[in-house]
Amino acid sequence: MSINKVLYVGRHLRPYRLNFLRAISENFELRLMVESGSELLDQWTASNTYTYKNLVMRDVEGFRSKIPNLYFSPGLYWGLLKSDVDVVIFEGTSLSFFIASLIMRIKGVKIIISFERTLHTERYNKWYRIKFHKILLKILAHGILANGIETEKYLKSIDRKALIYTRNVFPDIPQINKTLNRDYDILFVGQLIHRKGYRYLLELVEFVSKNKELKICIVGDGYFYSELKNRTYGRENIELIKKLNYQDVLKKMNESKFLFLPTLEDNWSLVTFEAAINGCVPITTKYNGALDGDVFDASNSIQYDFESDFWEKHWNNLRCEKRWKRLSENCRNLVYLKIYGDLKRYLQCF
Repeated sequence: MSINKVLYVGRHLRPYRLNFLRAISENFELRLMVESGSELLDQWTASNTYTYKNLVMRDVEGFRSKIPNLYFSPGLYWGLLKSDVDVVIFEGTSLSFFIASLIMRIKGVKIIISFERTLHTERYNKWYRIKFHKILLKILAHGILANGIETEKYLKSIDRKALIYTRNVFPDIPQINKTLNRDYDILFVGQLIHRKGYRYLLELVEFVSKNKELKICIVGDGYFYSELKNRTYGRENIELIKKLNYQDVLKKMNESKFLFLPTLEDNWSLVTFEAAINGCVPITTKYNGALDGDVFDASNSIQYDFESDFWEKHWNNLRCEKRWKRLSENCRNLVYLKIYGDLKRYLQCF
């Protein structure tokens, strides 16, 4: 089957999907059916950096029912019935997308579903929900896009023969600040909650409070935000930011030497790859799903093992300019080669 036209269907167009869609548009005729997101697309395509060669469709009116909790999308179904495409990528597994998948299956269109759930998120699933996922895997979908290794484990637990492509989000390739002269020594980006390792973030805050020459930036919100704000009040070398837009977060990564992620559970952790491609070296735990693949190792990341005196033991070694430059360079090179190598291999699967 010759593939020429690819349709992407999702409720919202997210910034971290844009590189993925751009790569598709450079190889196939790309069509979008989204409920919202055309403004974001216009903003990105206004730059010379972002070009979508064969973009056809934009926002869809009547994407879903105006009646709350009614999983029926008349605008979407009508658009699909009129569409003339070879492959459709559905972002999610809602009931409305299930109906949409049936429509496209009847039309003989190849179906690929983007899936982000894990064994952890699905641990309390009802039998009919698991059955629903099995039907998607075995009957409707020709392939599954899994954001990370943990999602892949869940999918294989319900169907060992499932055709799974990992990684469908690809960080931007920025203009790299290759010098050690970055504004921040350490950056934290994430929710201020237990699961993201808030307790261990506090240990870093305490260490930095005693070492005034260090400067860190914390970007995040969560139920510990107010507490952290009080703890860091008046400390000039600790910058706490509740929210930043996507592009400004990437800038912070380009201005930081290390990214600290003391997570206790993370499926994909796109932020790890975004930091690495910016030369910001990840310091993170074995529970970070990004470390479960073939991209990160001791040559381009630091494993955090929850030592209570981690910073006292290791900071002098970490701050060594020669070592940081080597780790940073490896981050950029390995992430670029392996992540974008995956993208090229994925496109060949069409």
